[in-house]
Amino acid sequence: MALLLVLGPHQALGLDMCWARGVLDAGDSVTTVDGQMIDRPVLERACGLLARAGG
Repeated sequence: MALLLVLGPHQALGLDMCWARGVLDAGDSVTTVDGQMIDRPVLERACGLLARAGG
């Protein structure tokens, strides 16, 4: 049996914002956040997401 999780647009945006803040809190060097390697392109994606969301 598979578990299906459905997120609304506001919930997904909230999760994205939490991810982006976590990336920025980790600093500007290569590191990991929640098991994901964070390098310059990922940091720039997080910055862009927060900028677009006004956060």
